[in-house]
Amino acid sequence: PRFSCGVTGDEIKVSGVITYDECTVNREKMMNAGTGHATVPADGDYLLSFTANMVSSNSQAIWCALYKQSPGDEGWQVLGMINNYQRDAGEEDDRDSGSLSILATLTEGDQVWVEWRGYGDSFLYSNPYKLISFTGYMVTSRS
Repeated sequence: PRFSCGVTGDEIKVSGVITYDECTVNREKMMNAGTGHATVPADGDYLLSFTANMVSSNSQAIWCALYKQSPGDEGWQVLGMINNYQRDAGEEDDRDSGSLSILATLTEGDQVWVEWRGYGDSFLYSNPYKLISFTGYMVTSRS
């Protein structure tokens, strides 16, 4: 099982779950690009990697977090986070490409996704070269 999806559009200015308009790999339909959630089809260890171009505007923070939720759990777990915040940038926008890669033990039915928050006028930026992408694949099976 594996997926690799990206955003080919321009700016994302509304905070929330990141959705994807292109998946070059999506075996077993693991990723629902419309919701931005990937559902784990089998128990195992998975490599999850996320990259984003974050624009901190007027010294305001912006962050992206990788979440996991298991079936039956009401809460979620943060697996990792990236952020951009330039304290004294003034009127300058600060662009930063951040990435996060983790190895996680996941169980069939778990969902993983990336959410972002931007304060003030901060935003995510992408283009046809997919400056925002999310990839996941099973490294070892636990069956």
